[in-house]
Amino acid sequence: MKEKREIDRTTRFLVTLTLFGGTWFVFRGIIEVWANTFSEIVYAKGIISHEHILWMSLLIVMVAITGSVLKYVYLEYNTYRHFAKSEQQLDSIKKADSSFDGIFTMIKISFVFIIILNFLTLFISEIKILTFLVLSIIGICAGILYKYTLKNKIKRFFIKTNIHKLYTKAKLSQLWFILYIFLIILVLSLALIMVSFDSNQEVEINIVDTNSVPLIITLNNYDNPTMEINIFRENNPNDNINLTVGENEFQRSLIEVYETNLTNENFLIKSSNNNKFPISQNKDIYQYNLELGEYLLEGKNVLEIFVFSEGNISKKTVHIITEICIEGDKVEIPQKSFKVNP
Repeated sequence: MKEKREIDRTTRFLVTLTLFGGTWFVFRGIIEVWANTFSEIVYAKGIISHEHILWMSLLIVMVAITGSVLKYVYLEYNTYRHFAKSEQQLDSIKKADSSFDGIFTMIKISFVFIIILNFLTLFISEIKILTFLVLSIIGICAGILYKYTLKNKIKRFFIKTNIHKLYTKAKLSQLWFILYIFLIILVLSLALIMVSFDSNQEVEINIVDTNSVPLIITLNNYDNPTMEINIFRENNPNDNINLTVGENEFQRSLIEVYETNLTNENFLIKSSNNNKFPISQNKDIYQYNLELGEYLLEGKNVLEIFVFSEGNISKKTVHIITEICIEGDKVEIPQKSFKVNP
């Protein structure tokens, strides 16, 4: 009988590993779609919308279930080691069995969580979803902060009411685990959006080797850009040039690619004209033109350009230096074009 139980446990262990190996590809696919959604798509109202919530909740479910499976695999594997006392082995087996049952409990709680989360956001206007998520962060943090100090009081409250049945069935600790994951993934998702905005910036500088030496500077997706242009002249080192360029001195243009709803409304949600913007295809362009010829002297000149930006995550500065040599009508520039993604 004992041998049969051992065979059953081994079969359960191997079947769990096999199924987990199959779902790993699904998990990896969800991670990829989640990352692409939060790094590529924003909405005109509220930045994020129901599409973001759907993929974020699917990722939460997969992380929660994967964590439960990994916990069971570890505890089950631990039962195969040698124990000095039989009581220790029985305790290890009991933990593995409990963890195996916990997988199914986690699946139930996770899918209830994803249904409730998507149902709530389905009826919230897009502009309020971000507010809803921020309030969720505050609520979860407050719950985590008071969890240990109020744990016994909460237990007594659950036992005195009918909620204690839900508590014993759903295992509140697993619900807390899902809320932890929700908090972590939510913060990562919002951070991914901010990083995507910053990573979509581009600086392009072109210098033309003609007599007037035109300088063309193009900035993509910069917010309130500023620049500093310095020219060091070898034949007159005490009279160098320093120019500061503010946002108002740029010429600005905009390229927008967005998807709009084809229907005015559906049976659940009324259209709110919340356009969907692919981040990589949209450009907010600042251009600055300057003829350097009037600032350059015969001989060697050194052009130095600083481009400043205050991004969502950090401040960035692009620093470019090149020489411009003037000999009569001849202009020599070792590198005439620069393209940087800071």
